[in-house]
Amino acid sequence: MSITADITDDHEWFVGEDKTIAFHVKDASGVPVNIATWDMEWALKANPDSVALLSKETGGDGITVTGAYNVDPVTNTQRAVVTIDDGDTEDIDPGEYIHALKKTNDPKSVLADGTVTLKQAAL
Repeated sequence: MSITADITDDHEWFVGEDKTIAFHVKDASGVPVNIATWDMEWALKANPDSVALLSKETGGDGITVTGAYNVDPVTNTQRAVVTIDDGDTEDIDPGEYIHALKKTNDPKSVLADGTVTLKQAAL
């Protein structure tokens, strides 16, 4: 089940800044899903038809699974964490973008998607 995960002005993501984005993955009933063995990809795009401006994958390329899995939503701490280094956004203009996290092994599915506001600092 895909969740809406907007990264807005309130999240204060700036060009040239380290950032981590954490996703708690749940099924349609809201029960946490064990994602420890999943292959995932995250992408930042200008629009759905454009090439990715930035992408990350599991397997040592920017997405890790952290925490302990528990079917109880209260005690589950497992999440997919996307790590973005400061240099990853240096050549991306500030503005409005879209992003998505996708499970890439079968059955493939979009886990989260939304809009992104990437800001420019005065310094």
